Amino acid sequence: MQLAVSEPPIEGVLKPGFTAIPNVIWESGILKKLKHSELSVLLALYRFTTGYLRSWTCIGETLLLQLTGLSSSTLYEAKRSLCRQGYIQIQHMVSGRCEYRICEGLQALRPEAERGAVAKFARKASGGSEADPSGRPEPWKESKEKIYHHPAPPPVELSSKGDDVPLSSDSTRLGLTRTLISAGVSEFMAHKLVKSHAPEMIAKAVDRLKHVQVENPAGYLVSEILRGGYGQAVVDKAQVQKQERENIHRLRVSQREEDEMARERSSQRVVQRLEFFESLAPEQQQKLRVEVEIQAQQDGFVRLPGWGPAHPAYRGLLSELVSALEAAVKQRE
Repeated sequence: MQLAVSEPPIEGVLKPGFTAIPNVIWESGILKKLKHSELSVLLALYRFTTGYLRSWTCIGETLLLQLTGLSSSTLYEAKRSLCRQGYIQIQHMVSGRCEYRICEGLQALRPEAERGAVAKFARKASGGSEADPSGRPEPWKESKEKIYHHPAPPPVELSSKGDDVPLSSDSTRLGLTRTLISAGVSEFMAHKLVKSHAPEMIAKAVDRLKHVQVENPAGYLVSEILRGGYGQAVVDKAQVQKQERENIHRLRVSQREEDEMARERSSQRVVQRLEFFESLAPEQQQKLRVEVEIQAQQDGFVRLPGWGPAHPAYRGLLSELVSALEAAVKQRE
């Protein structure tokens, strides 16, 4: 049974290229509650969800900043507020990007379970074919290839045999690119690395990643491939810095101990020389005292506070003169 349709075909009324937004945005008062930044983010998400006839999008933050004109901090606060109010959902992916979904109550699309039955009924009612009811492409459906960001393709398992597997085909390079992207490397950098480096090197770097523990797999891969050090051990910079600090500390402690021992030896020598001075005859002691005063006058030591036989500088000068006397006595002997 054919159903009579009084309205003209949709392509005769609407211009090609538009995004459906449900009326509940206006009728429920949500439009009045949302801030300008929150509304800008929500409309941008509508553009890349219902605008492409799907309930989710994996749009990059850079594109969101361009579309909304917001700053990074304002964009972050707007997304957090929309999540807190239950208008959108954000799921963080392994690749580092985010998947955005508009809540079911604000969706313009039917649930997945209803779409098949509705489409089948519409085809029967219009008398169209199963494959193409209207006979030509629907103008309101836009190509998904135009979206800037899309989920990363599934990773391709690489063989661990290394050089035993030929890696020169385009399909292998495409697989390497997908593997790098799935590890968190940006699409631009992944294509650049695969284009400018040998596939065997990239394969070895990816295989090396399976056997090491690193906090940033993407950064490790990029660094290893750029320097060709795919077989080198991973260097923990924090551990290296800690080891360097410990080495410097041990060196300083050792230097302080050596200085302390040198001062102790010097102090013992001074004590020994002064004991030798006490064993000298009074005339020799008086002569050395006069020489100390003369030397002190020349060097300006007499101006030091507390200058006298108990002063460290006085004892030092006297020790030097006694040492010279001892050397002269030994030489005569």
